[in-house]
Amino acid sequence: MSAPLSSSGFGNDPAAAWYLPADLLERAAERALPAEVILVLLAYFKLLGRPEDGNQAVRKEALAEALGGSVFGPDKDRADGALEQTLKAGFLLSFENVLLANTPNGRDLLLKLQNGEVTSAQLKVVSQLPAPERPNIFRLYEANIGPLTPMMAEMLKEDAREYPPQWIEDAVGEAVERNIRNWRYVRAILKTWKEKGREDRSKPTEGYLEKYRKLYEEQKRRRRRE
Repeated sequence: MSAPLSSSGFGNDPAAAWYLPADLLERAAERALPAEVILVLLAYFKLLGRPEDGNQAVRKEALAEALGGSVFGPDKDRADGALEQTLKAGFLLSFENVLLANTPNGRDLLLKLQNGEVTSAQLKVVSQLPAPERPNIFRLYEANIGPLTPMMAEMLKEDAREYPPQWIEDAVGEAVERNIRNWRYVRAILKTWKEKGREDRSKPTEGYLEKYRKLYEEQKRRRRRE
């Protein structure tokens, strides 16, 4: 009997993909790069993004912020030391306050910068960390309501088209606070907000939401009696 697969691991959202040089692992093995340097390179290329994004470099402060976040945490000395090792190993190139990947394109760009053919101000540079990714409606459902089924997925798609993402997140939060982990209840909240306006949230809830709450409580009482 095979062991169950772990629920941890990588996500499979294509929109979250980013790209690395094809020979990164080979070069890292050849130079026996320490784990800290590999983490710096991964953080750099994640910031740089996909080729179609058109980014050419990463501002040093942005990479330092990324390293001080989810990579090395508050250990600034470790993060600074790892970045210095990466530069000494030659996998990143530095010009003024921007960092270039030591790829053929990066080396060509560095030469142009040094010769004054272009300036760092003319580059498309990643200067800050991207905004935190908003959880999509499917992840919200699985994290707070339950397993996703094909029928429920279609219902979620409809709601994602009809209501703003922030409304959906807030409605799920309200359902969880009231311990009513049922998507129809979330829908009732959304429908009430759409029809009555969110500015009235401090007043007693009426309409679809109140009707559904009473129905839900009655169903729970029946199940307990059975």
